[in-house]
Amino acid sequence: MSLLEVDAIAFSYGGEQLYHNASMRLFEGEHAVLVGANGTGKSTLLKLLDKQISPDSGKVSWVPHKKVGYLDQYAKIDPKLSVKAYLYDVFLPLFEKEKEMERLYQSVVTLSVEEQDRVMHWAADLQEQLLQSDFYAIKSKVGNIIHGLGLQMDILDMPIKHLSGGMRAKIILGKLLLGDSDVLLLDEPTNFLDVKHIDWLAKFLVNYQKAFIVVSHHEEFMMEIAQTVFALENGNITRYKGDYMYYLKERELRLSQQEKAFISQQKFIQKTEDFIQKNITRVSTTKRAQSRR
Repeated sequence: MSLLEVDAIAFSYGGEQLYHNASMRLFEGEHAVLVGANGTGKSTLLKLLDKQISPDSGKVSWVPHKKVGYLDQYAKIDPKLSVKAYLYDVFLPLFEKEKEMERLYQSVVTLSVEEQDRVMHWAADLQEQLLQSDFYAIKSKVGNIIHGLGLQMDILDMPIKHLSGGMRAKIILGKLLLGDSDVLLLDEPTNFLDVKHIDWLAKFLVNYQKAFIVVSHHEEFMMEIAQTVFALENGNITRYKGDYMYYLKERELRLSQQEKAFISQQKFIQKTEDFIQKNITRVSTTKRAQSRR
């Protein structure tokens, strides 16, 4: 099932046209990377997909009610918040369910037998929802993310304002990974990570059950996570249905075919120009030369 449809978009920035009539589709659970030379508009495309900006023409359409998580390492955060409050905000709806469940259980003693049965059933239903959401594993999930990104658990008690730039970027990425989005849009997620933690992030994404599109300059990382490659080429988006190595081989093959076609075209042009030069002034052949020209 297609989650995303990008239909014939065009977009210019600073007087330069980045895309013209570019289209792409992203499918449920698809693991993709977005590649292209510097300046081709990879980060800009992610912002277009996140609806932060709009294309000059064309459409970007998501399936309704899908949660899209976009990595913005420069996002504004209340500096007075603790790291724990910032991260646990992801689970706020679950904490509210727990609070309601506890209120219902506490209210039972004041109710009639009939009401008790109804309220207990309601509270049990909320508890089942919490169990299905792995609510009681939240602490373990947070710990896994914290350690995976190369941080220590005591960071949870630190105010955001005391974090270094690198620690802050890791916390923003960590919250996004905890959020269980239907689609992740990750722009250079390996920034501030060392080799060990890049490897952890790669494994996390490989096992991620939902879809993602990643922009990265780290080739080994892309080789590990990509099942599909979207390449920005000449203002268009080319889809390579295969891993990063498949993309490199197919791209080399396409470039080789284009080069051969260009050489053949240049030979044809030169041959035709020679014919025109030799025959344009001859009465018997001037019409043929004019036709070639």
